Amino acid sequence: MTQRPFSHSPSLATDPDVLVVGAGPVGLAVAVELGLRGISCQVIDEVEAVGHWWTRAMNMNKRTMEHMRRWGLAGRLKAVNHVPAGWPSHVTFLDGLGGTQFACVRAEGLGWHRVLDDAAEDALWVAQGQVQELLLDKARELGARIAFSSRATAVEMRDGGRVAATVQDVRTGQTRSMEARYLIGCDGGRSLVRGAAGIPYEGAGALSRQISMFFHAPDLLAAMRSRGIADSVMYFCASPEVPGTARLICGDRWEFTYRPPAGSGEDIDAHAVIRRLIGPGLSFTLERTYPFSYFELLAQRFRHGPVFLAGDAAHLIPPLGGHNLNLGVGDAVNLGWKLAHVLRGWADEAILDSYSPERLPIVQRTSKEAHANYERLRSTFDRLSAVMQAVDTGPEARDRRAELSAPVARDLEPQWWSDGTVLDQRYCASPILRAEAGPGPAYDSTRYPPHAAPGHRAPMWRMPDGTPLYDRLGPEYTLLDTAGTPQAGMAAARLAAEAGLPLRHLRLPDAGLARLYGAPLALIRPDQHVAWRGESLPPALLDVLAGRAADTAP
Repeated sequence: MTQRPFSHSPSLATDPDVLVVGAGPVGLAVAVELGLRGISCQVIDEVEAVGHWWTRAMNMNKRTMEHMRRWGLAGRLKAVNHVPAGWPSHVTFLDGLGGTQFACVRAEGLGWHRVLDDAAEDALWVAQGQVQELLLDKARELGARIAFSSRATAVEMRDGGRVAATVQDVRTGQTRSMEARYLIGCDGGRSLVRGAAGIPYEGAGALSRQISMFFHAPDLLAAMRSRGIADSVMYFCASPEVPGTARLICGDRWEFTYRPPAGSGEDIDAHAVIRRLIGPGLSFTLERTYPFSYFELLAQRFRHGPVFLAGDAAHLIPPLGGHNLNLGVGDAVNLGWKLAHVLRGWADEAILDSYSPERLPIVQRTSKEAHANYERLRSTFDRLSAVMQAVDTGPEARDRRAELSAPVARDLEPQWWSDGTVLDQRYCASPILRAEAGPGPAYDSTRYPPHAAPGHRAPMWRMPDGTPLYDRLGPEYTLLDTAGTPQAGMAAARLAAEAGLPLRHLRLPDAGLARLYGAPLALIRPDQHVAWRGESLPPALLDVLAGRAADTAP
């Protein structure tokens, strides 16, 4: 039977400029990035409401938190962060939460709320659902229309470069057609949008099966402390019966990611697993379980005509290192400001051709690093189990286990010491940047060397009062002018204004800042990446930045 179109809802636009399929953190980040520039969009999602605290992603890295600060959300996120300021950033290896600690290493600053020289914000250990709720409020505040219980069932290209989607009301089954100038698929690994655009996934596929178990255990943390187990952001449990990773979520809520034995079926006794994990004598309440798999899949490209992919619809990588959601936020930022500039008339449509060339290499690089983390993790539990079997109980057992476990712990350090991965993001092959001759500093996934060549994230700097330089940048382009005299900066600002480039002229004549940026003038994009640096702005470059001309200059 043919279903009737459902009546117009206040939460559904008639024909929006931008239609976003998926109201997860990535889709909502797109809505925020557009809304900050006065571009409203339509976001749809088939779920009834935003997910709650038990969603899996937890790590908002330094780069993502810099965007949260730019959106006015960093402070609000830190207020809901369930790991208190000063909570030890340890990763502890043990035979079970009810057992004995083997080794404890320091991880990179999760939950510390530090003031950093190289980043405007510290990383944050916070549940995805909490992030999503704040983004939802911000997107609505900025004018985005958000329609839940609304599923995209079909997507097709229309004449004139527009795209149409069939949207179904999940509650009634009624449908309607919606046409948009651009469509962004933020609809996850099974993306309807990616399929409709004919963009295949490539990669290894499913790597391993896990089961997340969420439970309350009011007395567990105190019992662990009484046995000398360090407060930690993550616990690696080596018991052959219940191998996996545990983390304290909030209060007395815990999550345990269980690695079922190879060949085991779907019928897992979660209560028995948790009992074995925490030991006898402690009460607990199992709240929820769900199975999932680690995947390694990357879309071949991130655009087809007016259709774009972001987040899990574009890439799924192992979560070791916590990069997948953060990559998705990077996608949203990169695409959002460019779409807004086209829609505001500040840039030509061709600027959108830079999305895949800029983001895909970053995703490919990070995917390789996440896969290396996965391979290291695969051997960890076997190696820790061997430590358990090699050391008998007795007065010297604890020290011996710590000695044998230390190399295993050190092997996993790239999973959390990842400043290069997070901060050293380089858009070196972009068609809207003028690259400099010669190589930049060698890339190292574990460390970040500040570098201000075009394509690189703009180096951070703190004002004498401690304010991050990023707080002084404009919402669009910023001309950072550190020259001793103002003439060159004023001339560059006039050129930009005449070309219609939205720009803030930020004059900070500081010799240290000039040395950091390696030139008296630097043009910084809305996403805080350097677009150009030098002594005199080339007029032809302005058309390149706006997608109006290819850069053929050396």
